[in-house]
Amino acid sequence: MAEYAAVGDKFTSPGFSPSNYVKDLVQNSVRIDAILSERQQIANLADETNNLLKKNVYKNYMQFIETAKEISCILHILDVKDRHIVHSGEVNELKENQSSSKIYAVLLSDCLVLADWLPHRRGPVQYRFQVAYELDNLAVVNVSEDQTFDEDEGEDGYGCEAALVLPEWLSGLPEDLDVCVAERDFEAAVSLVLKTQEHLALYPKAKALEDMSGIMKYSMRQQKMEGATAPYIKRLCELFFASMVDTGREFNQAFGNSNSCASAFVVWARDQLHNFVKVFSNHVFTTQVSLSEATECILAVRTHCEQLWEIGLDLSFMLERLLKNDVERIITDSRDKALEAIKLRAADDRWRAQNLYKK
Repeated sequence: MAEYAAVGDKFTSPGFSPSNYVKDLVQNSVRIDAILSERQQIANLADETNNLLKKNVYKNYMQFIETAKEISCILHILDVKDRHIVHSGEVNELKENQSSSKIYAVLLSDCLVLADWLPHRRGPVQYRFQVAYELDNLAVVNVSEDQTFDEDEGEDGYGCEAALVLPEWLSGLPEDLDVCVAERDFEAAVSLVLKTQEHLALYPKAKALEDMSGIMKYSMRQQKMEGATAPYIKRLCELFFASMVDTGREFNQAFGNSNSCASAFVVWARDQLHNFVKVFSNHVFTTQVSLSEATECILAVRTHCEQLWEIGLDLSFMLERLLKNDVERIITDSRDKALEAIKLRAADDRWRAQNLYKK
C-alpha cells in the first residue's frame, strides 16, 4: 500500500508530466524487469482506484435514495395550496442577559418562520434559518411599549376580547375563599360563590365546540406520516370521525331539549369536514401517490364518514362534493398516462401482419 501511495503521489502532484515520467523511467531502468514492475504497480493502483470509485458511487447512491425518501415524505408539508405570506420584515430579538440581535421574520398563514442575520456572510445569503413555529401551537401576547390604551381603542377594538378575559377578583378567588373560611366569615364566602356562578353563567355552553375544534386540530397534527400514505390517512380518518361522533353525543346531552341549537352543531360539523378534506387532499391527491393507494384512502374516508349516522348526521353528500374535482382529476391523469404508455409500447412493437395462405 505504501508503494501504491508513493506512485499515486507522483500522479497527483501539480507538476506531473506523463512524457517526462516515461522518459525518466526508461533512463533510470537498467533492466526490463524494473519497467514491468512499475507497470504492475500502475495497474494495481488503477484497480484500487476503480474499487474506491465503485464504493463511493454505491455510498452516494444509497445517500441519494435516502434523501429522495425524505423529500417525498416531507413534500406534502411544503406543498400547501392555501399558504401565503401575511407579513415579512426585520425585527429585533430580545434575549435574556444579552443584547438584542436582528432577525428576519416571515409570518405565513399557518406558521411563523424566523431566520438569523449573518454578520460575517459570504455571498448573497444574508440570513440563516433558525426555527419555524406553527400558529396553532403558538401563544401570541400583545405587549405595548407604554402599557396604556386609548379609551376609544379599549371600547371598540378590544371590547369582544375583554369579555373573555377573567377579572382580577376571579383570578384571586381561591385565596379569598381560603381567607373567608379561615376567618369563619361564611356569609362572605357564600356571596363570592354566588357571584362566581353568575359570572360564569355568561359563558355559553356552545363554547365547547370551539374547544373541541382546537383539540381535534392538535390531535391530528400529532399524527406523523411515516412510510406509506394509506396507513397515515386511515389513522387521521379514525381520529377525526371518532372525535366528531363523541362531540355530537356530548352536544346532544347538553342541548338535547333545545332543537334550535342543532343547526349550530351542523354548521360546526360542516366546517370541520371542510378543513379535514383540505388536509386529506394535500396528502392523497399528489403525484407521489398512486391511483390504487388514492382509491384505498378514498374508500377509508367514505367508510369512516358513515360513523356519523350513529348521531343522526349524514355528511356523505358533502364529502362527495368536496372530493369530486380531485377524484376526476386523478382519474383523468391516470387515463392520460395509460394511453401514453400504450402508445409508446405500440410504437416499439415489431409485429407485422402476415397472410399464411400465400407463400
